[in-house]
Amino acid sequence: MQVHTNFTSDDNKIYTGLMMMHNVYVIEKNCKTWTKTRGITHSGFSRLLGCYIAADDRYVYVSGSNIDNLFILHFVVENEGPPGMIGIIYTQTDEVLKRIENEKFGAGLIAE
Repeated sequence: MQVHTNFTSDDNKIYTGLMMMHNVYVIEKNCKTWTKTRGITHSGFSRLLGCYIAADDRYVYVSGSNIDNLFILHFVVENEGPPGMIGIIYTQTDEVLKRIENEKFGAGLIAE
């Protein structure tokens, strides 16, 4: 199982995407102990490939391949496999704000 992890700027919270589980987990630091506090799921999370936290810690961006065809496509490109996706999570509520379809296997993430 592949794990894609990113820390908040204060190093007290981790967002980690688990490829085979289709979830993003939140792990928080309490003194010297780390605890998985919650999981974030969305019907569009499929085979998560990347995880990036914005510099201001407000948003987490996750990418996935959708190789399992778990979500309904809004468009189809001839001679291409299923498009991947970018999920945007608001860190104050850990709510998935949006899922955006992108190219097949679009995994690298940089957001400014």
